[in-house]
Amino acid sequence: MAQRSLLSAALVLLLAGCQAGDDHHHDDHCADDPRADAYAANLVKDGSRGVYRFKLLESDPAPPAKGDNTWRLQLLDRAGSLVPGATLKLTPYMPDHGHGTPKSAVVTPASPEGTYTATPVNLFMPGLWEVTIEAQRGQDRDSAVFRFCIAG
Repeated sequence: MAQRSLLSAALVLLLAGCQAGDDHHHDDHCADDPRADAYAANLVKDGSRGVYRFKLLESDPAPPAKGDNTWRLQLLDRAGSLVPGATLKLTPYMPDHGHGTPKSAVVTPASPEGTYTATPVNLFMPGLWEVTIEAQRGQDRDSAVFRFCIAG
C-alpha cells in the first residue's frame, strides 16, 4: 500500500512538473521561436499560390494578445491593387498543441473596398499561433499564414 501511495505521489509530481514546463516553454520561449513573425502594422505575406498578397493592417490589441483580437486586413492582387468582394476565412491553430480555437472569426468588408475586418481572432492561450487566411474571389484562391507568439 505504501509503495502504491509513493508511486501515485511521484506520478502527480511528474505530471505537475511537465505541465509547468510546457507552460514555461510555450509562454517564455516562443518569443525566440524562429517560426514567429515579428508583429508590425502593415505586415505583408505573399499567398502560397502567388495569386494574392495579404496585408495585416493592424491588430487590436497590438501586437496580437491572449484572448479575442480584431484584425484589419487588405487583400491585394499581384499588381498591388486592392481586391474587393472576396471571401476570407481565418483559421487559428497551435502547431505545438495540435488544436485550434473554439471561436470562429467573422470577416466583414470594410472601407476602403478590399479591406476586411476579422473578429474575434481568438488566441485563447499562450504559445505559438498560426493564423491561416484563405481568400477566394471567383475562381481565384490563395492563402497565407501569419505566426505570432502569444504571451501569457
